[in-house]
Amino acid sequence: MPTVGWIQETAIDHFYERGTVSGTISVKPVTYSCRHCGKEFPTKDERDWHEVEHPIANPILIIDGREVQSTTFKVTNETQPKKIEAAFVKRFVVNNTEVTGINELRELIANAKQQFFDIQLYGNETKKVVSIDVQIAESSNLAKVDEEFARCFCDTDFGGDAVTRFVKQTEGLHGCDWYRDGLVRYIQGILAKDHRTDLLQFGDFSSRLNQSYSLLAAYDTPLALSLCQMIRFVMNDFRIVNRKSFIPALDIALKFFNRMEVSSATIELHKQYKLPIDYASELILNRFVSYYSDFGFDTLVKEIKSTNRSVLSLQDKQKLDYLCFRKAEDEANTEMIKHYARRVKNLTEFSEQFRN
Repeated sequence: MPTVGWIQETAIDHFYERGTVSGTISVKPVTYSCRHCGKEFPTKDERDWHEVEHPIANPILIIDGREVQSTTFKVTNETQPKKIEAAFVKRFVVNNTEVTGINELRELIANAKQQFFDIQLYGNETKKVVSIDVQIAESSNLAKVDEEFARCFCDTDFGGDAVTRFVKQTEGLHGCDWYRDGLVRYIQGILAKDHRTDLLQFGDFSSRLNQSYSLLAAYDTPLALSLCQMIRFVMNDFRIVNRKSFIPALDIALKFFNRMEVSSATIELHKQYKLPIDYASELILNRFVSYYSDFGFDTLVKEIKSTNRSVLSLQDKQKLDYLCFRKAEDEANTEMIKHYARRVKNLTEFSEQFRN
């Protein structure tokens, strides 16, 4: 005969199996919801694994199509409010003061001329801190910097004292610090490349030129455009931008290295925009490319071999090898075509020309 205890245990078992003693009402199973997206999982472990891999939307601030990263973001030109955007941001704190929203932030940045912003972006679960440094120079001040640059570095034998003089003459021009620094880095780069300074080693030239490029690329002055194009050429970047540089020999060389038709094999050197360039680049531009048609293969190779090798970078040597390859092609010198093709065909800068 069933005991009272057995009857109670059976009733409890039926309750958990059916939801009630009669089984007419079901109990919803326990689930665990993702704390990011709300998706439900039958076990806590499954939910936890999902959350580990769950993409969390980090706050984003974009100015003129560029994302503002954690490092200092430089603004050198006036920015329209509509070109300042944010995503996944609930709160903005600017220089320790909370602003009402994206529109107020837009006005602050768009109206700034010389100002530093420390900005905290708060998302649903994450926080991002960015810095924006605004230095907008008047065009008249940039022109004064250009004039002083031409005055200090017009001679081919300038040295470190010219750099000191240039900095001193331009340090009072508001908003021009980055522009001036970019020009100084360029001069330091070519001084290092030509072994004309004791403060820098030959190998430092590439880092100085890269620093110069990152600073000058934000400006659209004729000087900045020309130097950026020159830096790309030194580093064997032969891409042709839409706008011409102010160095005719450089424009001709870029066409040559891209196998484009050049209207004239030579140019009038006295009509060039006067810019300081390193010795090897000047030799390549104003001698080997500008007077390319005057050389035979043997004379070109002989003159290249007589060049001071200590001032030639790897990129310079690659350009010279390409010149020899092209001249061997011109003269149908099969042996030398193969010889120089082996040197240049696998280089990224020239490999496209060897594809069928």
